[in-house]
Amino acid sequence: MEFNQRLFISTHNPVINGGALQMMKFIGEEMSSVGFKPYFYFPSHSLTDFFRFKVECDKVLRFPARRYFSCPFFEFIKFLFPSFYMTRKEAPGIYHGLGGTALTGLPFYLNSNKYVIWAATTFKTEFRTQLEIFKHFQIYYLMNMLLYPLNRFFEGLVIKGAGKVIALSEYTKRNICNEFKIPKEFVSVINIPVDTNFFSYRERKGFSFPRRIKLLNVGRIDDPRKNIPFLLKAVKTLVSDGFDIELTLAGACKARKLFYLKEFIHEIEDRVNILIYPEQNTIRDLYRESDLFVLTSKQEGLGIVLLEAMSSGLPVVSTRCGGPEDIIDSGKNGYLAECNDLIDYTDKIKNLLTSESLYAQFSFQGRETVERRFSKEVLRDNMIEIYREVFPEQFK
Repeated sequence: MEFNQRLFISTHNPVINGGALQMMKFIGEEMSSVGFKPYFYFPSHSLTDFFRFKVECDKVLRFPARRYFSCPFFEFIKFLFPSFYMTRKEAPGIYHGLGGTALTGLPFYLNSNKYVIWAATTFKTEFRTQLEIFKHFQIYYLMNMLLYPLNRFFEGLVIKGAGKVIALSEYTKRNICNEFKIPKEFVSVINIPVDTNFFSYRERKGFSFPRRIKLLNVGRIDDPRKNIPFLLKAVKTLVSDGFDIELTLAGACKARKLFYLKEFIHEIEDRVNILIYPEQNTIRDLYRESDLFVLTSKQEGLGIVLLEAMSSGLPVVSTRCGGPEDIIDSGKNGYLAECNDLIDYTDKIKNLLTSESLYAQFSFQGRETVERRFSKEVLRDNMIEIYREVFPEQFK
């Protein structure tokens, strides 16, 4: 079926990485493929950013976008500025806030538009998990501490004023419902989809490791939430227990921040490879060439890298850190270990690397899980049904 509705999306700037960017691209590409006309709005913080974002938006999103100047630091102020002019000039259509928190929907709320919100996290959860990062930036940290109640206040207004709230995962849904005291029926879940064609399945029936066993982790290497020092301790433990393994860390990382990993890499330097800012094609190849994907995060809203690995047929072992618990049925399509429990985590890896049948099962069941629950087609249709529910007048 072809649609012809305008789709106005308030979001973060397209230069960011991570799940929000993937969701932007998904909404833009999949909705335009069935006739919707998406328009993106996002904040820029300086004249330089303004023009850089214009280039990046054309490159990354490839859809019409309107940029507006805003404050570089405070979440609610970022989306307060455009409220005075952003939506009043637009024709009727579907209004969709999309971002890390629900604050992207603030312009729609203040202009009394009917809207839906897709949120990957809550400000409370995000702020709590990033304290370890922000404490090194005293001005930013102190100012956001002072404005935390206002951020939470506006976030609550946006969530309670939405026609529908869409959460990244069941984990995020529980947080939203508990924090804002709203019924579960008011919140739907639409995960970030996986391109199952790009991350194609590699069948892994054999179980022979004549070389070093290749472990892979993909994510922001210098983000304390990813818990990379714990992963390096796990590698040391496995090596001391007789496993011939190597670990590849692939992801964003500022060069100066690699120094903090040196003490953890000591004694296993020849077993750790670090790829900074790898291209997507490189990441895809790493999934196909590796033997096991390992995630040791302290907190994840979902864990898109787990889904990409599973789509590629790569068995996974993850900590229990929120989102992965919505993906992995431990012992069936992957393993979940307790967060920061070194014995539990390394035991799970040992069990998997010494069981041919379990290894093949995780590979096959992982791909099946992604195809059944996380493909683009399934999630696109789910999103359209929510649009129909909230904006019935747009589908007459």
